[in-house]
Amino acid sequence: MTTPPADWYTDPQDNTLLRYWDGMKWTGRIRPAQTTSSALSGFAATASTLFARSRDMVEAHQDAKAAEREASGLMLEIESHIAGKNAKVRVFPDRVEWEKGRLVSGGKVAAAVLTGGLSLAATGVHTKAQAGFETLPMSAVTGVSLHREGIGMSGYTVVITAGLNQITVTCSKGDAERLRDAIMHARSLTSAAVQAPVQVQPVVVQASQAAEPSAADQLLKLKALLDAGVLSQDEYEAKRSTLVVQL
Repeated sequence: MTTPPADWYTDPQDNTLLRYWDGMKWTGRIRPAQTTSSALSGFAATASTLFARSRDMVEAHQDAKAAEREASGLMLEIESHIAGKNAKVRVFPDRVEWEKGRLVSGGKVAAAVLTGGLSLAATGVHTKAQAGFETLPMSAVTGVSLHREGIGMSGYTVVITAGLNQITVTCSKGDAERLRDAIMHARSLTSAAVQAPVQVQPVVVQASQAAEPSAADQLLKLKALLDAGVLSQDEYEAKRSTLVVQL
């Protein structure tokens, strides 16, 4: 609890006097009280200061919590009421988390044990041992629905379906609607990420142009053609004079 700052206040035992409060306890210093209006103004100022400090502390705490949620990617956190116990349920863009051993029905857990855990393992449910939470990848969620518990009952149930398993969350109507909507939104994000087309940039292969033979190479070919009798001496000399200039 925040204590008033050191100052003069009305004596707790004599309202005609002011007694000095050192911030921790009352002292022996006293003096005549001010007028009623002045005393009330002093108390009002003190109360206003204490209220402002309390408000700032609450806002700072809320800001810190909001920053923590944003850093972790937490979309929603509620408390489910199951068999008289409170179980935290958290929704992230890629998974749903709940306190270990509190949401999966006993029948489903027994079936998983009898089959060597295949039922739960097939849907990706696994335990976060250190944090005391079990988690279900959002990609394994196949459906989510909201149900009212029964006539005359105020609770609502959100059923998260993952393959053959159903994870049941019982809570208030408002929390149930928020939980359902958060899971549906996270599923849409997961589906969009999976279905997003991968753009492949075409690879353009440019054919290299054949290097043009040098003038010296062409002269050698001309000489070979002359020797083979393909070219006459006049034809050879005409082409040779053209190529010699390029040397």
